[in-house]
Amino acid sequence: MEGAPTGIRNADDLKAFASAVNAGKSLAKYTIDGEVCLMNDIDMAGYRFTPIGKDWSHHFDGTFDGNNHTIQGLNVSTGGAGYAALFGHAGEASVIKNLNAENPVIRASNYYAAAIVGWSDGIVDKCHVSGADVENSGRATAGLAGVVKTITNCSVTNSNIIGLTGNVAGLASEVDELIQNCNATETNVIVYSSGELNYPAGGLTALLYYAKAENCFFSGIVDCQSLNAKAVYAGGITGNCYQGIITKCFSVGTILGCNDINTVVGGIVGFLTGEL
Repeated sequence: MEGAPTGIRNADDLKAFASAVNAGKSLAKYTIDGEVCLMNDIDMAGYRFTPIGKDWSHHFDGTFDGNNHTIQGLNVSTGGAGYAALFGHAGEASVIKNLNAENPVIRASNYYAAAIVGWSDGIVDKCHVSGADVENSGRATAGLAGVVKTITNCSVTNSNIIGLTGNVAGLASEVDELIQNCNATETNVIVYSSGELNYPAGGLTALLYYAKAENCFFSGIVDCQSLNAKAVYAGGITGNCYQGIITKCFSVGTILGCNDINTVVGGIVGFLTGEL
């Protein structure tokens, strides 16, 4: 018989919670009043962390409340498995909120790499990342979220994001519904693309896909030059606004294009088929 729920109190609890999600086991130990709760700041230095929801078949579908605590030194390296983040895959009913990450190191060589969540069909709210070091030789790479449906009141600061196969951004690689009251500041987005397709890159998002960006801003660098990228849509808020809406957003970042006829660069958006 399980005892009273304790929430997540330390690094061992966080690892055990990830294992429970990935094994489809009960989360009752970590759940207080219907929400999985982080009870303390946690230092993850010295650990190699397996994501919560490690792939498409395993996902977290509840509410995770960080209670404004900080996870320090998260280290995730998934190689070709992708889904490299604290939460690899979060489902449609998921809410990830009130969580901070400091100095995370994220590595992957396949789809989805970011500090907080690789793929989310739910909501990400009031999450903040600082000092992130993210590098992915696959697609969908960003400071906070890879692909996300709704993200609000979130930020990334003082971070370095390197994406070697396109869809690279400071905060979220792809947004599919709403990004609101978010920012990426003092953040470098370094992009490589071979030129086979026009991949997007942006200071805030790479791809705004049938989605709305509102009250957002970027300061930093989107760099398509250092790695000699080709055929990139690059912008301060988003690289590609595909049937989306951008309103009340601004960028004071630097967008470095490349010597390639197929590259399109803009201060706010690189390629626009929506509304600005």
